[in-house]
Amino acid sequence: MPAPTKGMPTFYDMVRLHRVFFILSALWFVLLVFMVWQDYRREWHRYQREFRKVEMERAQLALRAAEQSPEAQKLRELRAQLRQVEQRLAAKKDEIRALERELAGLEARRYVEDQQWRFAKSERDSLRYMYEVALNENHPDVERRRRRLEEAERRVDAAFEALKALDEQIERVHQELARLTGERARIEKELQLLAGKVETLEKRLSELKPSLVNYLRDLPLLDFMVPYFQIRQVYLSDLYYDVNFRLVERADRCMTCHLAIDRPDFQEYRRQPFKAHPKLDLMVGGASPHPVESFGCTICHMGRDRGTTFVTAAHTPRDDVQKRLWQAKYDWKPMELWDDPMLPLQYAEATCLMCHQGQLWVRGADRLNRGLDLIRRAGCYGCHKIPGFEYLRKAGPSLEKIAAKTTPEWVFRWIKDPQSFRPTWMPKFFDLTNTRDEYYRRRNHVEALAITAYLFEKSQKETYPPVPVPGDPARGEQLVKNLGCLGCHTLDPQDWARTDSVSRRKFGPNLAYMGSKVRPEWLFAWLKDPKAYWHKTRMPNLRLSDQEAADITAYLMSQRNPAFEAARLPVPDESILDEIAAEQWINRMTASEIQAKLRQMSLREKLVFVGERMIARYGCFGCHDIPGFETTQAIGTELSEEGDKPIVRLDFGYQKIPHTRWDWFRTKLKDPRIFDVGREVKPWEKLRMPQFAFSDDDIDAIVTVILGLKKTNILGPTKVRRLTPREEAVWAGWRILEEHNCIGCHQIGHVGGDIRGFMQEAGIEPGLWPPVLKYEDRPGPGAKVRTDWLYQFLKAPYPIRVWLQVRMPTFGLTDEEVNTLIRAFASMDNVTYPFEEAWYQKPPQDYVAMGKVLFDKLQCIRCHIVSAQAVGAGEAAAFAPNLELVRSRLRPDWLVQWLKDPNAIMPGTRMPTYPWGETLRSLDPTIDPDPNKQVLAVRNYLLNFSAASASASTATRPALTQRTSP
Repeated sequence: MPAPTKGMPTFYDMVRLHRVFFILSALWFVLLVFMVWQDYRREWHRYQREFRKVEMERAQLALRAAEQSPEAQKLRELRAQLRQVEQRLAAKKDEIRALERELAGLEARRYVEDQQWRFAKSERDSLRYMYEVALNENHPDVERRRRRLEEAERRVDAAFEALKALDEQIERVHQELARLTGERARIEKELQLLAGKVETLEKRLSELKPSLVNYLRDLPLLDFMVPYFQIRQVYLSDLYYDVNFRLVERADRCMTCHLAIDRPDFQEYRRQPFKAHPKLDLMVGGASPHPVESFGCTICHMGRDRGTTFVTAAHTPRDDVQKRLWQAKYDWKPMELWDDPMLPLQYAEATCLMCHQGQLWVRGADRLNRGLDLIRRAGCYGCHKIPGFEYLRKAGPSLEKIAAKTTPEWVFRWIKDPQSFRPTWMPKFFDLTNTRDEYYRRRNHVEALAITAYLFEKSQKETYPPVPVPGDPARGEQLVKNLGCLGCHTLDPQDWARTDSVSRRKFGPNLAYMGSKVRPEWLFAWLKDPKAYWHKTRMPNLRLSDQEAADITAYLMSQRNPAFEAARLPVPDESILDEIAAEQWINRMTASEIQAKLRQMSLREKLVFVGERMIARYGCFGCHDIPGFETTQAIGTELSEEGDKPIVRLDFGYQKIPHTRWDWFRTKLKDPRIFDVGREVKPWEKLRMPQFAFSDDDIDAIVTVILGLKKTNILGPTKVRRLTPREEAVWAGWRILEEHNCIGCHQIGHVGGDIRGFMQEAGIEPGLWPPVLKYEDRPGPGAKVRTDWLYQFLKAPYPIRVWLQVRMPTFGLTDEEVNTLIRAFASMDNVTYPFEEAWYQKPPQDYVAMGKVLFDKLQCIRCHIVSAQAVGAGEAAAFAPNLELVRSRLRPDWLVQWLKDPNAIMPGTRMPTYPWGETLRSLDPTIDPDPNKQVLAVRNYLLNFSAASASASTATRPALTQRTSP
């Protein structure tokens, strides 16, 4: 074919086409280079390069430390020995190879012989079956079959003998090889044990160090194979985002930057993002209940799961200082259009509430637990529907008989400003941010007077007789401090101030200035029988004598607040009273009708009418039983999903605060009426949430709870913490323990015993403190006491340790509550409920005689009291519980554990641990040296114990002081 002629016409101008192609190719190349450069300088890429250097440095340091350790010296010696052994074996390599070839041949022959032996056995078994059939059926061929069976038996024996001979030859060769190479095998085994850590570090270093392989695998366009630098993520089944009514599965990429988040060796590393999670035993760690592969990060911290930059991951600073730091360092700004940015660090525990439903607290989530406690104490659930608080009664006392308890003057002053009387959980409703001007100060007076008037108008008229005996305030003070009252109460404002907000000593009201508040005859009757005044009260019956109740009444009535008492009831401003009354009818009546109705009403009628409407407006019935409001619905916003509420539905008013949920909640709790500032609103349109005396820490704790009140549809069934039947029983019991504040006095596990701190400060001897019911991971009441005894004791308590002045009260528990508690204690200790062996009807008699000998020789009666004997407080250190109650009270299995090692059940107990066995036999030759029999002997003697047997004891005891016990 001839070459194309120069200048041949074409459809395109080829020169220009070549130029365009060249320009486009150059542009494509520049863009490719730019793309690679941009990819290389991505934020997560930089973090991974830094982490690679950090890992290499740490591995080098660890390797050097390992090489300088005694184990490394031993490793070097072993390697030197191995080289010497290898040199010696090199001279005998021909002999070793010959033995190895011989061993291989023998093992091949053995395989053949083993197969022949197995085939021979199979043939013999078949012939045996045929012979047995012929024998049973009288077959004429029976003799021939017998001969064939005998021949098969001989073949099996011959094959087995051949196999056995081969095994002997193989063993001989093995022994010969072991003689030649045994030392090498021993050294290699020791090396394998010692070299693990060093070899791991060396291997890790080789992977991290720059090399041609590492360089090539991270090159652009080649990094699709096994690159070091890559987006790291975990797909989380059963964890979702709710996006436009569609659930989208989460794919967390946080570990792309937080590369050491689940590595224990980085827990001490201080620089982010390479620091490990601080609680690997609870979170993220492979052995934790929430491994990163199953739970990821964003279900707890929130934020954007697929984000790979600091901003697009939706990080949130914890305060303004961190915000300014992030803005300078990361050019941080809030991520727009993302509804769930990362929670600030102080609120990170909030999301525990989503999964851990049905629990009173979550282990390890201290701030969340504090918030839950505060909501219970402050009674937030009275106005707001909050999941998990439905079982609680109203937080405040009943006002149905308020006229019998106190005076209108006190009630008015209390309603106006509770904190001016004493520290209290009661919030302040009046003279707040949106009602502080002169008009509203006068209006607040009228509203408070009206509420007072309504309460006393509707109060049941009940009277009490005078206190029957004169009381001694000094004795009353000692009774208040010693009987256990301070497990629920604080004594004065100073005691309240130094006691933590969630202390169980703030379960009941502060006892300051009771003389300015209540009538003495009411207080006496209340102390004698609280439930006679209000059947729902949590105040238990301490079974006080008339004199004890009179003494406590005298002491509490001596505490007064003169400044509070000095304020008198103001005269109501009738014009404002008419104005408030008119506001209630403004949408239903004309102005003339309203004026006519007001002229028909007396001042008292107006006050009662306005008082009823103000109680309805402020929701007082949410915390108190008030006549006329028995079925009225709560006034507050439902908080069941408040943690998911869109920002646009939170009214920030004119307040210059960050537009985040937590900032709005925090501001609302700190100053509930502040969002009215700058607005023109009618009195009935104003915000009405009261002001609680919360500290900043308290507010953060409550905000943590509110942020955790989220939709649960983002959790699949495998992620919600489902309680087992045993756990449900335990938590049901805990609700009763919390509701009656049993743990104000008693410690159960890591919870409770708050009164012990007061007693320690007061210098009260530990022997007089309320007993610890259960130590963590040790047997408690469920394993210790009999079910029937515990039922009777909880229904009608009586003294067990008669020297204690702290008195177990009568709570008036229902049968259902008592059974729930017993089931909970049994579930805590994994013991049978409700049935158990009726051994107490006929206690075991084995070794009882030896038990009495041991009882006498060990002088148990020197510490333990018997029957109704009692001791004075000064003798308490020398005494232990009544032994006559052992049979009716204690479980035999628990007694065995207790006698063997008391400290294993109750650390720090005065009960000695005896040297069971030969040592005790030296006390008396009739004692069996078997320690188990000795323990059973003492146990069985105690189960048969009586006061008569104690009186015959050869041991002596200290003199006893009689004391009246409850």
